[in-house]
Amino acid sequence: MKALMKQQWLTNRSNLIVWSIILAFTCFFIVAAFPGEASSLQFAKMLDDLPEAISAMVGDAIYMEPVDGWLQMNLYSMLALILAFYTISFVCGIVSREIDKREIEFTLSLPIKRWKLIYARFLMFAIFSLILLSIVFISLLSILIAYGHDINVLNHFFVFVNVFVVNLMIGGAVLLLSIFFSDYNRALMVGIGFVMVSYILDLLMKAAGSESILRYLSVFYYMDSSSVLLGRGIDIINIVVPVVASLCLVWISSIVFKKKEVYL
Repeated sequence: MKALMKQQWLTNRSNLIVWSIILAFTCFFIVAAFPGEASSLQFAKMLDDLPEAISAMVGDAIYMEPVDGWLQMNLYSMLALILAFYTISFVCGIVSREIDKREIEFTLSLPIKRWKLIYARFLMFAIFSLILLSIVFISLLSILIAYGHDINVLNHFFVFVNVFVVNLMIGGAVLLLSIFFSDYNRALMVGIGFVMVSYILDLLMKAAGSESILRYLSVFYYMDSSSVLLGRGIDIINIVVPVVASLCLVWISSIVFKKKEVYL
């Protein structure tokens, strides 16, 4: 188990550093682009003039403090999606990339059961995601403080907690899908397709104000940063459902991988 986790760390640490730098600089540019006090009224008016459908899509930013509204529109409304691409590249490498590159032989030769392999590597994915989001959160907080913005730190922390659990659910779903493919590039495309369809479905449901049961099928439905920034706290459903779903998906993935025929 330790050997697997060490291997995963060595394989993915450079990717973690690159994504940390990209997201940290993204936070810097978004905060730096925030209009000053002289333009804050103009920004508020712009939010007020947004069509109702667009306002729903960006998460009711009109009702927030100017800085929170700016971050909701330009960062938080897209953060889970951006992180999903990191998740896809990581999770598809758990099985599909190793089979595609003929590296799975070494992994399967280790004295460890297949289901433990899935659990150990998904645990490393969760740890990497937690490290990445912690770096981004600390970077964002430092930049906001450096620019003299007064924010509710706890609210922004809970937003990142929400992003983390939703990311786990995305990871579980992509892992299950990727196990069916021995070609890494094909697994990547399927993962990207799943995420994009889910994201677009969520946007359309929000824009239409739909109460259809279809909205629950999107993993992004459970990402609700606007409610958190408005001080309403995190809906427990948006924590419990992603966590339970991710555990179930990993469990199913371990069963599927156990029965999968791997041709070396």
